[in-house]
Amino acid sequence: MNLLFKYMSMYMRCQLEYKSSFILSLIAQLLSVSLSSFMVFILMDKFNFLLDYSIYEIMLSISIVQFGFSFSECFARGFDRFSKVIKNGELDLMLVKPRGIYIQIYGSNIEFSKLSRVIGSLILFIISISNVDFDKSVVNIVFLIMLLTFSSIIYFSIFVISACFCFKTIEGLEFMNIFTDGSREFGQYPLDIFRKEVLVVFTYLIPIACVNYYPVNYILGKSDSILYLVSPLFCLVIFNVSIILFNKCLHHYESSGS
Repeated sequence: MNLLFKYMSMYMRCQLEYKSSFILSLIAQLLSVSLSSFMVFILMDKFNFLLDYSIYEIMLSISIVQFGFSFSECFARGFDRFSKVIKNGELDLMLVKPRGIYIQIYGSNIEFSKLSRVIGSLILFIISISNVDFDKSVVNIVFLIMLLTFSSIIYFSIFVISACFCFKTIEGLEFMNIFTDGSREFGQYPLDIFRKEVLVVFTYLIPIACVNYYPVNYILGKSDSILYLVSPLFCLVIFNVSIILFNKCLHHYESSGS
């Protein structure tokens, strides 16, 4: 844990060396997440296609997905850009160091400029909870906060799985953006407005529905299925699968020849 904070402190000091650039990046990232959410509101106002969902219920779904994606982009960037770690021979050096490989990959790239997106998502989350009509008991509020963690776990798992492909291809694969950026865009809307096949994909392949659609519908009283309540636990399955895959790829790694 001490090493973790050292990495974070080091990257923060490095990025603050160029304060103007860092501040402008923070502002740009905050505008990015704000405009993305604002586009959904415009569509809701113009077209009546979101069934019986209110604007604040949509905001709640948006904030959960945006938080998970932004948090992972900020703190799991080492896995997202794992191809550079392999191409530059950095992984070979990591493997001979007396430190855990995961903490080293984590520490290879941290982007604090993404923090403004995390903060923006949290603000959106708080606003939506304050205005959505549901039983605001401590248990329900804690459960909703836990969904932010599960959302981060999903995107972290996707980044790790994406890194697994780099062991074979060396280069990063652009099609993995379908699972990251694509799931973020789809996850901003209630998934039952799409075809059933879309809901199946985002339940079993990329379980975004397990952190915003199913549990949020349960909390809002739109469903009383217990499966909706426990669906976030499926994220832990995806997480364990990603770690197993990465460890297997690491076991067969024979250097990139850099």
